[in-house]
Amino acid sequence: MGDFASAANAYSAAISLDDDEYVATIAGRVASYYSNRAACFLQLTKYRRCSSDCDRALDLMDLARKACEEDEKTRRTRCKLHARRAAALAGVGDTDEARRDYHEAILLAPPDLKADLENDVKRLGAVEIKQNADTAAQQGDYHKAIDLYAQAQLVDPSNAALWSNTAVCYLALQEHSLCAEACTKSLTLLDAMAAPQVKAKTLLRRGMARLELKDLQGAVEDYQEASLLLPEDERVAADLKQVRGRIKRTEADKHYKSLEVELASEVYLAAIELNPSDSKARNNRIACLLRLQQYEECIEEAGSLIALLEAEDTKMMAQTLIRRGAAHAKLGLYAQGIQDYEKALVLKENPKVRADMEAMQLHADS
Repeated sequence: MGDFASAANAYSAAISLDDDEYVATIAGRVASYYSNRAACFLQLTKYRRCSSDCDRALDLMDLARKACEEDEKTRRTRCKLHARRAAALAGVGDTDEARRDYHEAILLAPPDLKADLENDVKRLGAVEIKQNADTAAQQGDYHKAIDLYAQAQLVDPSNAALWSNTAVCYLALQEHSLCAEACTKSLTLLDAMAAPQVKAKTLLRRGMARLELKDLQGAVEDYQEASLLLPEDERVAADLKQVRGRIKRTEADKHYKSLEVELASEVYLAAIELNPSDSKARNNRIACLLRLQQYEECIEEAGSLIALLEAEDTKMMAQTLIRRGAAHAKLGLYAQGIQDYEKALVLKENPKVRADMEAMQLHADS
């Protein structure tokens, strides 16, 4: 059913019950536990554990062969184990050992499996190119990595990881449209039984790209699907809330531009509840509170935001100080208003703000 983690746990339980007590007559049965768990680990991209289980299964099958003659079914199983281990070794970049296993599998293979295994051997060339591409990406040479991944794709067009890794490079280069396209290609190539973690990672990557492209609906769909695949991952759940908050903020922006200020304030509040760290939503709501003449709440919210803002975010800091200063002035608290305006002018000179501050000073003097 595709729940490989649960299946692996169940096979582990079977192994713990039988492996310590096995004798030659049940070695074949215990080997099947390891073989099936190896298949789960391969889907979960736990390649070293897959390889280790294949080793153990093959050892047990050798023991079983001493007890009884090997039949066609057993040869097919051994063929699959060598092929499975080869795939795992390819996954960790050990292509020489992977080739040996594939050739061993071909020797054991019935006619219906031989052609696929020979194609798998050819695809190892793509694995070797991918290793060079991965190294280039790790060194920050993303253009070179993209070129190498493209070469590997010519050798193995069905390898979803090549497209997924290409997407990482495009994301690093801020080529968000190309990143989203590469992720989509990777998702179309992923097997329906692919591990949830693998698919979710690609969905999250595309969601990030779509977010940068202002495709908020597409982004939330990707994050939602990733959240369904990884329901216990708190980080994914938090990211989904942030994207939903971003959508709410965009909705509120439209209301504000349409002069529906009270409605905008309510929708900004909903956005903030979904993502309390969204400083833009908080700052825009402060603007709404000022226009709605809710000065005390405006001052309170501005103070909270100022405490959260990073020092380098001078533009938003100045905006928030000006809005709080204006609210102070509306309440007749001119000294506090002037203080806020002075701090804002230190961050960014603005002739209109300076003129307003001078007018405020006249009110304070009178």
